Amino acid sequence: RIASFEQQLPANVRLEHLFNQNRYTNSRLHDLVKNIAIGFALIVLVLLFTLGWRSALIVASSLPLTVMMTLAIMQYYGLPIHQMSMTGLVLALGIMVDNAIVMVDTIAYERSKGLSRLDAVMASVKHLWLPLLGSTLTTILAFMPIVLMPGPAGEFIGGIALPVIFSLIASYIISHTLVAGLAGRFLPERSDRKGRGWWRNGVNFPLLSVAFERSLVWALHHPKRTLMAVALVPFLGFMSASQLTEQFFPVSDRDMFQIEVFMPVSTSIESTRALTRDITVIMTASEGLKHVDWFVGRNAPSFYYNLIQRREGSPNYAQGMVTTDHFSDANRLIPQLQRQLDDEFPQAQILVRKLLQGPPINAPVEIRLVGPNIERLKSLGDEVRRVMSTVPDVVHSRSSLGGVRRGESQWLTLTCVVAAIARCFRWRR
Repeated sequence: RIASFEQQLPANVRLEHLFNQNRYTNSRLHDLVKNIAIGFALIVLVLLFTLGWRSALIVASSLPLTVMMTLAIMQYYGLPIHQMSMTGLVLALGIMVDNAIVMVDTIAYERSKGLSRLDAVMASVKHLWLPLLGSTLTTILAFMPIVLMPGPAGEFIGGIALPVIFSLIASYIISHTLVAGLAGRFLPERSDRKGRGWWRNGVNFPLLSVAFERSLVWALHHPKRTLMAVALVPFLGFMSASQLTEQFFPVSDRDMFQIEVFMPVSTSIESTRALTRDITVIMTASEGLKHVDWFVGRNAPSFYYNLIQRREGSPNYAQGMVTTDHFSDANRLIPQLQRQLDDEFPQAQILVRKLLQGPPINAPVEIRLVGPNIERLKSLGDEVRRVMSTVPDVVHSRSSLGGVRRGESQWLTLTCVVAAIARCFRWRR
């Protein structure tokens, strides 16, 4: 289609590719396949030492089977393959094989007692269907609050929890059908016979087994102390969580960032365009920067999933789409260009911003003042901006009056861009 369109262009018009989403999509899918392959290899390696090569291969086979069934459920549910659903699948890789490990180990134990293939499978499924169902449901319920979260945030991050829930359902079904059948068919009758090598039955640690058995006996004889010790672990986790940095959505690792230019309201579009040319001259001298594409008078097309086009027909506004050689170059250039452009062009408000994960936001900090008097709102807004200018990490602040229906109060929104976006510098104009 692009080639056909290019043939229809006049001689003085050139078609230029500014952005191609396909490269980033292929990278995400490649990372997913790579993570599945790494998970498969690690599962085989660990289970080879613990259960033997037969059990390791049977359990590892459940991983691609569960992934394929999860994708089928996503297709039926209507959940597309995008960044959030891919994140959920990667998150679920570690719990996809839990049911299969328990099922294979139980069947191997029943076979070691001399039961036939069918009897071992039937006994294991009959014994495990309810306990594994309970553990699966508790994990599903742990992710349900994310799915049921209301508003835009819930709609956004629900794509992370749904693949996890689907993979748990698929894991439970596959472990009780295909995995149980494969284990009954291929596991030997007595997997604990001596002299057959560790690769057949796994590595045996007698001292560790004795210590584990003694710990179980002690725990059963001292239930109160055991409950206190078990409860201490999550309590320490809650205590440690208060020391962690609170950041639900990490910053993007793309080799891109954006620039927004705000001129005075009365500025013509030609003046805004001339300013973008001057900014481009300064930016192109920076090492690691590929090219800058400007959109004057309006927002750029949504080259990132949470960028919303809020400005159309604004001659005093311009947005730049900046591409670098690597995302590390973008992280390095953002604070550097913010300082440099503010010093070079004091007549404009220039925001050099990272591409952030999560729902779209105007700015990291937003304050809304509500009242019936527009003049009073303006004066209060100027006062709030003056207070913001004294805060060390505030880079810029901007106010905007919102339109309302008759009979309602006017409102003024103030947004401020802080250095916490990049957390690379502390600077105040």
